[in-house]
Amino acid sequence: MTKLEDLATNAALRGVLPDALVTVVNVKWFGSSALELTYKDPSGLKFDATPIFPKRIAYTVPYKLSAAQAALYRAVTEYVREEFSHRVHYVRRPFQREPDFGVTSSNYDFKELLARAEVPK
Repeated sequence: MTKLEDLATNAALRGVLPDALVTVVNVKWFGSSALELTYKDPSGLKFDATPIFPKRIAYTVPYKLSAAQAALYRAVTEYVREEFSHRVHYVRRPFQREPDFGVTSSNYDFKELLARAEVPK
């Protein structure tokens, strides 16, 4: 099995087209986790630049909060509005590594982020 890191010009690659080998023409990396592959099919006539990972589309799923969840949401929102609205903090380099922009949601440890935050000068 070929690893993505091993793709090189003129390499024969199976799995891009059903039941056919393709020849790699060019590999263009986007960061370290996605690439654009330009290849030609067995006839040698077709060139294509197909993203290995197709465009991701995020959908919002409708969800009704229970009375207890809605009350907690309102309480937390009010607490944040009262306790943090007057304090501005800057976090330089909030990510410890390059973010994966294909992810549709992220979890942050706000306590850790605020510990690294600086009050504006």
